[in-house]
Amino acid sequence: EEEEEEKEEEEEKEEEEEKEEEEEKEEEEEKEEEEEEEEEEEEEEEEEEEEEDEEEDEEDEEEDEEEEEEDEEEEDDEEEDEEEEEEEEEEEEEEEEEERKRRRRRKGRGGGGKEEEEEERRRRRRRRRRRRRRRRRRRRRKRRRRKGRGGGVSERGLEGTRKG
Repeated sequence: EEEEEEKEEEEEKEEEEEKEEEEEKEEEEEKEEEEEEEEEEEEEEEEEEEEEDEEEDEEDEEEDEEEEEEDEEEEDDEEEDEEEEEEEEEEEEEEEEEERKRRRRRKGRGGGGKEEEEEERRRRRRRRRRRRRRRRRRRRRKRRRRKGRGGGVSERGLEGTRKG
């Protein structure tokens, strides 16, 4: 009987040890699975962050390009304005010079004639037309700048209209 009891006890012990070993194995496997899942999640997060960074970089580049284009357009507009102002100044100087010559001629002749008055009217009309053209050009350019250029209709350009 004692031998049987001892045998049973030994068998029970062995069974318990086997159970413990199995439980330990299962725990280790679970731990390994959890670690693998965590690593996968970390990798996914890193990939997502990299994608977001790339998208942000692309957006930054696009913004930089747009700003550069706008700066170039502004510079071009400023150059055009300067050129126009120079042209105006030159024309004004030419007109003043012509006026001086006319006065000298009148003084030399003693009296003005109808032809000279007619000539004077024509010159004034021409000057007015030139100035109007210049003003229109300037207004158009300013309007284009305000609307943001690009041939299509911009949102800013529609403000205050029925379509806006």
